[in-house]
Amino acid sequence: MFCEKCGKEIMAGAAFCDECGAAVKKEINWLEGENKLIIILIAIFCGAFGIHNFAMGETKKAILRILGSLLCGVLGYILAWYDIVKLANGTYNVNPEAFI
Repeated sequence: MFCEKCGKEIMAGAAFCDECGAAVKKEINWLEGENKLIIILIAIFCGAFGIHNFAMGETKKAILRILGSLLCGVLGYILAWYDIVKLANGTYNVNPEAFI
C-alpha cells in the first residue's frame, strides 16, 4: 500500500504515513464474512435498483441499474441476479470504474 499524498510505501495496518503523517484510508472488503452476506441480501431485495452497487462504491453500475430498471424492468433484475450468483461464488470483483 502507498500513501496518497507522498507516494511512500506504508506498512500494512498503519493508520498514518510515516513520511508525511497523512491518514491512511481503510478499505472495507465487502466480499468477506458478514459483509458478503449483507451485500447478497441487499442484492436480493433491492438489486434491481443497484443499491448493492452503491453500497460497494460502484456508482456507475448503480446508476446503470436504476436506468435499466426504469426503462426495461426486467433488465435490472437480470443484472442483479447475475451479481448475486457471482457474489455467492466468490468471483465478483469490486471495480468502481466499471459500468457493467
